[in-house]
Amino acid sequence: KAVPQVPAGVDPLLLDAFRAAVRAKIARDLDDERERSEERRRRVLPQLAHGLAAARSEGLCGAAWLFGSYACGSPSERSDVDLLVEGCSDPARVAAIVGRATGTDVHVIDTSDAPESLARRAREEGISM
Repeated sequence: KAVPQVPAGVDPLLLDAFRAAVRAKIARDLDDERERSEERRRRVLPQLAHGLAAARSEGLCGAAWLFGSYACGSPSERSDVDLLVEGCSDPARVAAIVGRATGTDVHVIDTSDAPESLARRAREEGISM
């Protein structure tokens, strides 16, 4: 690993202190974003379960798997909820019900319409709801 040259007239100790401060700020920002993502997940998952229960009570769907950022990633304020659902007679209606419950955009795909690779991955890596 090459050692970067310190420009003439720059105090190397001051430059090292600046680099350390930048690294510390980036680490704090990453920790803050991880905490916000986990808080989003803790808030949305129970609401999601409630929305799916409402959709099931109307006979709109069966088993469901959460995939995407809420299941496997770091959901941000712009993240949507991605659901793979069995026996979904009206994906748009299920998305609307779950969206009202969670306060997020929701995408619903019925297992019969999903590419096999997506269905397999959602079932294996997603969260059964």
